[in-house]
Order: sequence, then C-alpha cells, then structure tokens
Amino acid sequence: MPVFEDPDDAFAEAAMDFQTGIAAIQGQFDLEPFTPSNWEPYKNYGSQIPTEDETLREECMRVSIFLDFYENSFPNP
Repeated sequence: MPVFEDPDDAFAEAAMDFQTGIAAIQGQFDLEPFTPSNWEPYKNYGSQIPTEDETLREECMRVSIFLDFYENSFPNP
C-alpha cells in the first residue's frame, strides 16, 4: 500500500498543487477549509463533483486519489 514518508509535507504540497480542485470541491459541497484535520469530506466528494469541465473533474479526482494515499500514511490505532 503506497504511503508518504512525511505526510505533513505531502499534504502541504497537495494543498498547493490541487488548489483549483480543492476550491471546487469546497464550494460545491459547502465544506470547511481543507486542513489536515478536515480532509475526509474532500476525499469522499472529489470523485462526485458535478461538472462538465473534464479538466476540473480530473483535478478533483486527483484530490481523492491523493487523500487515499494520505490516509494510508498513518498507522491504524
């Protein structure tokens, strides 16, 4: 299972790289800001963005995919 060696750095980089997708998900689903403590809704909704813009849809999917890897970067309790 892929994981990030430094999840905090990976999260910060993704927040910069996927700004457009994150903003679209946040606006469409009226979510709280994208933070390390509030990322789960973005993972769930990224693949559900209702748009005809294929580029935006792909970026939102990348947010969900990134967050799937991000989630795996932490040990299970």
